[in-house]
Amino acid sequence: RAVRPKSLDSRLRGNDEQKRMAFPVSDSIKDTEKMHPTRLAYVLGFALLLVSTLATAGERGYFGFGMSVTGSGFSLNPTVKRIRIASVVPGTPAAVNGIAVNDEIIKLEGVAIAGRKAKELKALASRDVGQTLNLELKRPDGKVYRRSLVAIKRPK
Repeated sequence: RAVRPKSLDSRLRGNDEQKRMAFPVSDSIKDTEKMHPTRLAYVLGFALLLVSTLATAGERGYFGFGMSVTGSGFSLNPTVKRIRIASVVPGTPAAVNGIAVNDEIIKLEGVAIAGRKAKELKALASRDVGQTLNLELKRPDGKVYRRSLVAIKRPK
């Protein structure tokens, strides 16, 4: 005879020991039930502050330029042939560092752009606020230059 698993209803009807086994609660959560309200508020406030700090620290950075990517192959992860700067937002790290429309990014963190997969390059370029991105670029006249951009918080 096959054994049927207990349904949720049967777990809810059981005694306290059965309920605890069906819905385990960590000791730290149970301890907050016994905590004085002032101490509980302090602990929760600290936890909230910690979470908000981590969220800000891990916020994705912004450099202030748009790109035009030329590639071939599968459209979700093409092989990149070249990346040109399509737009630069005034006052952003890209503008302040003299990056201009039609400049070509030839290296990203020392890795040549041509022949790389788009997802690989995206991972190389992804930075949190405050982190640095190192680029090697080429002007339309052929002059090669390097820039280090520090990621900022995206303007709203």
